[in-house]
This record gives sequence, structure tokens and C-alpha cells, in this order.
Amino acid sequence: CVEQVTSRLYALLYLPDLLAQSDQGGDRAKEVGRMIDAGITRLWAMQTASGGLALWAHDVDPYLWGSAYVGTFLLQARRAGVAVDRQFTGELVKYLKDEVQQASGDRGSGDMDDNMRAMLCHVLAGFDQPPQGWMARLTENVSNLGMAGRADLAAAWIHAGRKDRAK
Repeated sequence: CVEQVTSRLYALLYLPDLLAQSDQGGDRAKEVGRMIDAGITRLWAMQTASGGLALWAHDVDPYLWGSAYVGTFLLQARRAGVAVDRQFTGELVKYLKDEVQQASGDRGSGDMDDNMRAMLCHVLAGFDQPPQGWMARLTENVSNLGMAGRADLAAAWIHAGRKDRAK
């Protein structure tokens, strides 16, 4: 499933750097890099027509939390120097942005909690599209967030260039 693939990729993400530091790690680091690329390709194959990612391969309905989880991984992968196709991330960002917008309107995402909103803000801000209205609203009601939600909101503000708001 999308969560398992992503979690395995997280575990591999910084391994090439560690392997490259050893005398014989260069070839192994390259192999791990190929595994990461293959995993990202596998995730991309789970992308639905909406841009979100399905829970399982060949599903047609997007899984919001899994899509956001993949988004956080792709941000970290990009930071680690992994090349990720912009078409993949672009469609994912469009989906997540639409979900945040739906959450503020009448279009049906009223069951989204603030921790999920904070996670979406984190991913969107990391891809240079911070939903500052939601970020401000979540900051005003930070007591409604769990620790993960607070961390996601702080990361969103940092990505948006507002370390002062992250505090």
C-alpha cells in the first residue's frame, strides 16, 4: 500500500549518504539510489486521475492522508537531492490544494480535522504554495493541534519564510 512503500522509502532516503562514507559503499549507495527511484516510480503509479494517491495500486479513489504522507516524503527526498518528476509533484500539489479549498467551502471535506489541515499546509508550503489563510487560522487555534499537527504547522511557516510564526 502507499503507506508501506513510503515508509520503506523514508528508511532508505539517507542511506546512500551513509554508505558513500565507507570505503566500499559507493556501489551500494548507487544501488540504494536506484531503489529509491524505483519506489518513487511505484508511488507515481498509484496516482489517481485527481492527482491524489490511492491506498492500493490500481485503486481509483485517492487517499487523502496517504497523499499528504507521500507529499512529506517527496519534500524530504527533494531536500536529499533526489530528482522527482515535476509532473508527479505538480498533480499531487493540485490535489492537496483542492482538498484544502474544499475544507473551507461547502464541497464536502468538513470531516477533515485540524491536524490533517496542518499536514496539508506543510506539504503545500514546501512546494511553494502555502495556504496562508489556513495557516493563520490554525495558528490562532494551535491548542486544537496535537504534536504532529503543531510540527506540520511550524514546518509550513518555515517553508513560507516565516520562522517568527513557526515559533
